[in-house]
Amino acid sequence: MARTFFLLILASAAPVLWAQTPPLQTTEHSLTKKSELICIHEDQQKTCSLYTVNGLQTNWPWLSQLIRKQSESEQPVLTAKRLPVPTGFKTKSDWVMQREYAVNHTGTYRDLVGIEFGGWDYGNGAAHGNPYASHNLYDAQTQQEVSFADMVLPEKKEALKQALQQSFATWLNREQDDDKGRGAVEGQDDVEEYWPEHAKISDNVTLSKQGVVFHYGVYELGAYAMGTPDLELTWKQVLPMLKPQWRQRFK
Repeated sequence: MARTFFLLILASAAPVLWAQTPPLQTTEHSLTKKSELICIHEDQQKTCSLYTVNGLQTNWPWLSQLIRKQSESEQPVLTAKRLPVPTGFKTKSDWVMQREYAVNHTGTYRDLVGIEFGGWDYGNGAAHGNPYASHNLYDAQTQQEVSFADMVLPEKKEALKQALQQSFATWLNREQDDDKGRGAVEGQDDVEEYWPEHAKISDNVTLSKQGVVFHYGVYELGAYAMGTPDLELTWKQVLPMLKPQWRQRFK
């Protein structure tokens, strides 16, 4: 009996890992000089681009390490050996690319930290720049990156896709430009007409009290002019599609 009582005391006193973690604090910091012209070996050749790279430091070492690892995988300039800028190589026509990159904390919900890695590329002579972003989730309980796709029950993925199609229809109707002559999207036939065959369930998500936002990049759901659709689903819609452990966590 004494042994059982002792074990119960230990169990009740055992700290929850994430409960002892100090509140998350983030600090943005520049990894390049503002609009710094940098030359590196990229894709087996020398390229010179105008870079602006901003990182994110946190008071959680494990999270800072994962953020740094992701940033380095996306931005060769952070790890590549920098080369001397050629003499006179200062005018815009000399640059291969203008690149902006930044890391931002998008919010924390139920111990899942949302981090956005995003930026903008513009090649000389291009008709327009191209924005891009990836949204990662980091679990403070396990101190690892997690994928929203892994939270969904396999048999519910088709239902999730259909819910996203309906959200896409709502987004189209909200964003539609009458000058383009596009009518309202109504009914499943219209939804399927506008939803691209190649479209997937985005794993780029942010979480909040309201629900889940699925982020799509340029060209993923249509032409460049369509922009970057953000499709919203409420927790009431999403919870029945999740695996039990995640359903319990988000209740």
